Amino acid sequence: MTVINMCCRAGMKTLQANSVDSVVTDAPYGLSKQPKIEEVLKHWLAGDDYTATGGGFMGKTWDSFVPGPLTWAEAYRILKPGGYCVVFAGSRTVDLMAMSLRIAGFEVVDMLHWLYGSGFPKSLDIGKATGDPKWEGFGTALKPAHEPIILCRKPLDGTYANNVLKHGAGALNIDGCRVGTEKRTNAAAGNKAGGASLNMSAQGMPENVEGREVVGRWPGNVLHDGCLPDPMGRYFYSAKATKADREAGLELFKLHTAGEVTGGRGEGSAGLNSPRSGAGRTRGAKNIHPTVKPTELMRWLCRLVTPPGGLIVDPFTGSGSTGRGAALEGFEFLGFELDAQYSEIARARIEDAKK
Repeated sequence: MTVINMCCRAGMKTLQANSVDSVVTDAPYGLSKQPKIEEVLKHWLAGDDYTATGGGFMGKTWDSFVPGPLTWAEAYRILKPGGYCVVFAGSRTVDLMAMSLRIAGFEVVDMLHWLYGSGFPKSLDIGKATGDPKWEGFGTALKPAHEPIILCRKPLDGTYANNVLKHGAGALNIDGCRVGTEKRTNAAAGNKAGGASLNMSAQGMPENVEGREVVGRWPGNVLHDGCLPDPMGRYFYSAKATKADREAGLELFKLHTAGEVTGGRGEGSAGLNSPRSGAGRTRGAKNIHPTVKPTELMRWLCRLVTPPGGLIVDPFTGSGSTGRGAALEGFEFLGFELDAQYSEIARARIEDAKK
């Protein structure tokens, strides 16, 4: 379990090709001023980087733009054939993130959505701004309630079966990520005994149809933090990152004020209430990273795309939530983080999870 304080592109260049089982990362969302897409694509298709101006979320320059194809090309190179790459993205820049991944060679196979109920709208009151009563009740933004997660893959070497047997990658851990605790019978597709495909979740099977008992429902591409009425347990539940989760292992670290943590934002501000930053920071925090993901969510994602004992790489480690998930699941982990202070926090949080 290693976190290296260096640029992820340079770090990944030191790794052998086809040596990593999965990439799981909360990459920069690129929430700065929206660029001219023609300029972005001109650079990307020419094999260059596009440099955005301005800061991103909470004024962080590292969040000013999504990683370009040159960065994802290194992740592509080190992944085994069929290896999965899981990438969080912003709701208004997910198209750019997916395009960057595609240009690097990845196949986008699905889009997961993490839903939450604690989002805070950052909206201009048009009625007040114009002073015109007819615009009362009009604004400029919706309440954020989800973050997309791109599930992409390095192309397979032949068939799924050939790829898994040859490279040990390319399969999703369906049974290991099932949702709920009810016992169900999984039968061959079309109720055909001996079939290679599986029905999602069959119950009440005839006695003459072969099947195997499983616990829980087939995992879906929707995840949530408790904001959904979900009596049937259809979707994976993960609460938002609590203070205990964000600061596990940081007992000896300095307590920073709310202003220091959020770049000067005060109580009630959009920064403090942002779903990306977690709640409860008005009294300050020891983990100063603004976009901490819950450990249980990262643990589930690591388990979904990584074979037992596999190596996970996180190019944008931040405060180490992916590493915590990897440690708790018994995977090997290598993270790269450009900020020295975040690297130190990540190492401490991952070490706590290892214990």
